[in-house]
Amino acid sequence: MSLRDRLFGSRSSGDPDRHDLRGSDLLGSDLLNSIAARYHRRTKYTQEALLAESPLDVTKCPPNSTRFPSDRPVELAPHLPYRFARGAADPPVSEDGPLAAIARTLFFSYGATGYGYSPDGGTRELRATPSSGGLHPIELYFASAGVDGLTDGVYRYESGRSRLWPVFDGDLRADIAAACFDHPANERALGWVILTARYERVVWRFRDRAYRRVLLDAGHVIGNLVAYAKEESLAAVPVGCFLDRRVNRLLFLDGDVESTLMVCALVPRAEADADALVAPSRRASDVTPEEDDRALYLQLHRGSSLRADATIVSPSDRDALPPRRGRSHRLTGELGPLGGELASTIARRRSTRAFSGGAIGARALGAILDHGWQAVAAEPYRVTQAAEFLAMYVVVLNVDGVAPGVYEVRRDRRLIRVRKGDFHREITHAALGQPVVESAAAVVVHTADLAGAVARYGERAYRALHLDTGYVGQHLHLAATHLGVGVSGVGGYYDDDVAGIVDVPGDQPVLYLTILGEV
Repeated sequence: MSLRDRLFGSRSSGDPDRHDLRGSDLLGSDLLNSIAARYHRRTKYTQEALLAESPLDVTKCPPNSTRFPSDRPVELAPHLPYRFARGAADPPVSEDGPLAAIARTLFFSYGATGYGYSPDGGTRELRATPSSGGLHPIELYFASAGVDGLTDGVYRYESGRSRLWPVFDGDLRADIAAACFDHPANERALGWVILTARYERVVWRFRDRAYRRVLLDAGHVIGNLVAYAKEESLAAVPVGCFLDRRVNRLLFLDGDVESTLMVCALVPRAEADADALVAPSRRASDVTPEEDDRALYLQLHRGSSLRADATIVSPSDRDALPPRRGRSHRLTGELGPLGGELASTIARRRSTRAFSGGAIGARALGAILDHGWQAVAAEPYRVTQAAEFLAMYVVVLNVDGVAPGVYEVRRDRRLIRVRKGDFHREITHAALGQPVVESAAAVVVHTADLAGAVARYGERAYRALHLDTGYVGQHLHLAATHLGVGVSGVGGYYDDDVAGIVDVPGDQPVLYLTILGEV
């Protein structure tokens, strides 16, 4: 029996597909017929399921880098501000111009900001964003549109050496615009950063649950991209509605080994008017969830792909989930824009492996949580419209000025206490007993109203919710790093046990944990 069942009683029925789904207004319709719901149920971690899994074969770990067939890369390192990133002591060739701005934007989004030692004695890249197991399944492509010093075409970004490797030359503006339903950002774009996933890098370790990790990783990258582009007088506009197969074909991707997750237009910030750049969302066409020979994560990804007949969907008129009842605690700390310190913050950011066990302050916690919510508040920088269905809780363990317990984190800077008490032992167990959680001061639990999101946006809602959660998580990382608070993301946990601790129903699944503590 799970911790959730011990605390609140079992919700299981005779039908395993109905387990943990009661309380939803959508039972028997969208949610139970959803590939997203089926995928999430089947990829939950339980002690029994983990014990039954075959031992991990580390010999099957593929390299987390890509071979580049071209012999004429475009060197971006000379435009970077750090000597270690340039690989030489020579000063930058150029600090001005669109190519230099793009070089720095790519670097501070996903570049190698440092190097560490790997268990086999070699070196490994420490990138600008965290990645599950350091496997880095995300690839970046850049499609150029009239950038001085760069031939129009598609390039693959090499994070370690800061290079662009040509995939093919040509003006793709019309093709990308058509693939993105003529999103208004395309008319102003200098180019597009396209995020893809190389699944084999994570599937060998996380199996079908790897898709969750891939989406969160991509969300972290988008978080940096959107935040840093402003430093270069650019706006990175996530274009979540695109024809998946058409974009895959533009990049010569088969959609199974590697597939597109997000397209982000880079627009001069002076032209990034919110009213002009906001485009309507679209709903993935309804599909019948049938078993086939493809892996479960590929069934979900294909089921969430958009077709040309995808219907337009307007955002709902609500703001997140209805508030919980409980004593309210006002968040006091404010971070504000990181401004000129953002680059150094990104360069310093590392996932904390162990905390001191000491307390963090209430003002620091408030500033970090508020910075996460503010990241999805302003148009047009929201990753997807599905962000309205996100919710956030914090399990307070050791925070000066805030009593231990479970709190809902509202977007109006309030903490609403859901449960009183010390949940140190419970949350550590639910997070697979990881030491980083045992020594933490607070655990942020990211959840979402999956039923509501699927009803409005179709199967693509699952992809959107995880991208947005990773996006929020990256802003929590940046805020914590800026304030000197340790931070780490955790994607491995017993799903139902964490849901039980924060007391959410089964159609509000747990998507991610962000761990905070003193270092």
